[in-house]
Amino acid sequence: MPYNPTEDFTFIGTTAEFPLVLVTNPDSGIKSVADIGSIARSRNEPLLYGTAGVGSLMHLSMDLFAKKANIHLQHVPYKGGMTGGHRSAGQGGRFGSRSPAVPVQFIRAEKLRPLAVTSANRFFALPNVPTMIEAGFAGCVVTGYQGIAAPAGIPQAVTMKLNDALRAVLADTAIVEKLTNIGNIPKPSSPEEYKARVATDIALWKGVVADAHISLS
Repeated sequence: MPYNPTEDFTFIGTTAEFPLVLVTNPDSGIKSVADIGSIARSRNEPLLYGTAGVGSLMHLSMDLFAKKANIHLQHVPYKGGMTGGHRSAGQGGRFGSRSPAVPVQFIRAEKLRPLAVTSANRFFALPNVPTMIEAGFAGCVVTGYQGIAAPAGIPQAVTMKLNDALRAVLADTAIVEKLTNIGNIPKPSSPEEYKARVATDIALWKGVVADAHISLS
C-alpha cells in the first residue's frame, strides 16, 4: 500500500462492531461447528465454504478457524455476498460466513441454519446461537468494526474534541436504533484504543495470510 495504515492517519475512534455468523443450508447435514470438523476429516476432498470474496474478513476468519480446528477447507468466493454463501452451501459446498445483517433474515425464515457467531458474547439479534467460544474455539473470536480517522498530524485537542462528539452521537438513541437495525453494535473507543486495535489486527491477519498461503494480489 502507498501508505502506512497505523502511522499515516489520526485515529478518532471506532463507531460500531459486528460479529460474523457461521451458517449452513438446512439440508446440509451440519448442525454444529463440531460437525464441520468431523465432516472435513472424513473427506478426501476439502470441505467448501463460501464468502463475499478473497481477503475479506469472512475469508480470513474461516482460514483462522481451519488452522485452529486443524482441518482443510476450500474457499469459494462469490460476488453475491450472502447469496454466495447460500449457493455454496447448496451447490457442492456446505457452509458460509457472513456479517449478520442479511443472514439474520434468512435464519428467521428458516432458509439458513446458524451454527455460531464469532463475537466473545452472544449476538443480540440471535440470542439462541452459541459463540465460537461456546463451540470450543476460543481462538476464533473475530468482529468487524468501523471507525473514523483523519489525516495524520491533527492536533491532540482537536482529536479529542472530535472523539467527544463521536461519543455523543453514538449515545443518541435514534442512532443506536439505526445501527442495531443493520446488525451493528455501537462501539465508541478512544483514539489510542482504535489505533491499537488496527495494529493488532494487522499482525493477526498477516500471520493467517502467510500460514494459509493466500494471494491477495
